[in-house]
Amino acid sequence: MVWTKDNYEPVTTLRPEQLKWEGIQLLFRRNPKAYSKLSKSRLLSEARWHSELAFYRPAEIGARAKKVKALRPDLTICLHYNAAPWRNKKRPRLLKANKLVVFVLGTFMGDELEYDDQKFNLFGKLLEDSFDLESGLASSIGTAMGEGMRLPPENYTSWKVTSRVNDNPYVWSRNLLANRLFPGPTIFVEGPYMNDKDAYARLMAGDYEGVQEIGGQKVRSIYREYAESVAKGIIDYYRQGLTLPGE
Repeated sequence: MVWTKDNYEPVTTLRPEQLKWEGIQLLFRRNPKAYSKLSKSRLLSEARWHSELAFYRPAEIGARAKKVKALRPDLTICLHYNAAPWRNKKRPRLLKANKLVVFVLGTFMGDELEYDDQKFNLFGKLLEDSFDLESGLASSIGTAMGEGMRLPPENYTSWKVTSRVNDNPYVWSRNLLANRLFPGPTIFVEGPYMNDKDAYARLMAGDYEGVQEIGGQKVRSIYREYAESVAKGIIDYYRQGLTLPGE
């Protein structure tokens, strides 16, 4: 196993202040007419936000994709913690919102395929022929995480940018940048919600051995549960395909 990063620093050498032009392009790509009516201060604020978006999304994920291409792995797993929208941004409060979703590449939208790079990436992934492996592994990981971490599945039935892949409730397809750019089979795991009441307390407890009492329950490190359940899903999937001697 090899990590694309092993510290808290970004992989990319770029920073938001170097991506002001890219931020402006992102800003006006979405709705040029609406943004042309903004005040100068609001426009500058929106441009700054989009330069930060250009930093942590295309710049950072693109830099990681270059590392993945150099590593040439058999499989790439993207491990993330999810978060739910605040009900009141001015008075954020922890929620009861813990869920799990495992994404594979798919559900390209028409406006996305207007861009040549996205069409190129789509055909590249089609020629890889890695979808069956991705969907099978994603199902196994989703099942293992759902059972091991006691997480219910997300439900995106009313969100047009996602589609169900099979009968596993945890697995959905979506056109995510990492899944699109990383070569070879790539699975994107959106784990526990960081602003869920139970998950937040466990995240703040950090990593530890054994069990600790958190919220009135004795629980293991959430980081270890996450890692071990993903590993179990991968192992379970490949064990299903093994042929024992004499069989």
